[in-house]
Parts: sequence; C-alpha cells; structure tokens
Amino acid sequence: MLLRKKLLEADSGGDDPRVILIGDEIDDLMRIYFPERSNEAKTKEEIDALVRKAAEYGFLQKLEGELSRFEVKRVIKALFNAAWLSEVGERLKECQTHANRAA
Repeated sequence: MLLRKKLLEADSGGDDPRVILIGDEIDDLMRIYFPERSNEAKTKEEIDALVRKAAEYGFLQKLEGELSRFEVKRVIKALFNAAWLSEVGERLKECQTHANRAA
C-alpha cells in the first residue's frame, strides 16, 4: 500500500516518472505499522526483511552502486489500482479508530 501510494503521489506531481526511495524513508513509512519496542534493531531487521521480499516480488528494485536506494516499480499500479488503495486506506482508518477506542 505504501509503495502504491508513493506512485500515486508521484503521478499527481508530474515531475519524474520514477519513484526513488532511500532505505531510511522506507523505514520511516513502515514504522507506524510496528509496535513500539525497546529493541529498535529488531524492528529494523523486520523492515529490512520486508523490503527484501518486496524486491523479490518485483515491487522494488535496488539501484546499482547505491547502498540503500530503491526504485518503486510500476507493476504495482497494474496489481493494485486506486480503488483498492482507497478501500485499504479506509479499512486501516477503521482499525485505528477501533484500536484507539480499546486503549
């Protein structure tokens, strides 16, 4: 969802058709989906594993010569359309509202 949203933002901006993310940007985007822990290294390992999996699936491409830069591949647009993105966003908001009420 995060990668698809980045593509949508880039398309609406109209500047560069490529979306390049630095590893730290991906970490920041994903941290909201992980519980707060005292062991930040564990969270970083989990995020890195998910980034590697996204690259295996062809959603990200690690840029040659760059230690932690990735291009978001446009195949995501074909697999996950704007309607899907909106629906998932609404479901996440509902989950967050429910979690806030339970806390």
